[in-house]
Amino acid sequence: MSKNLSVREARKTLRFGGVDEKEAVLDELAAVAAAEITDVLSWDAAGNINVTSSADIPARARKAIKKVKVTPTELGNQIEIELHDKLSANRLIAKHLGLLDRDASRKMPSVIDVNVTHVGDD
Repeated sequence: MSKNLSVREARKTLRFGGVDEKEAVLDELAAVAAAEITDVLSWDAAGNINVTSSADIPARARKAIKKVKVTPTELGNQIEIELHDKLSANRLIAKHLGLLDRDASRKMPSVIDVNVTHVGDD
């Protein structure tokens, strides 16, 4: 996440932070969750890759960029673009909103014990 906010720090802020801090973290997480790689680069059927100019990358996608690495090679620059983990961002948002809480009354037992007794004419 931008500003080097780790998942651990985001969790801590969502749990203990003030309202403004929580809102800022949720905005960052929402940006990460909504970003798509095609906001940053595109490719055609032949496999030619075009990297979007940084000025043209939407703000939400810029927040989702974790790393850009450029390595010069004989054939030109090799570019690596890594985005923050969308699944982690979505999981934190869902947990904060209570979407992952289970209703205790709806919990199903993992093992069902059935006792069968025979009542008959002996």
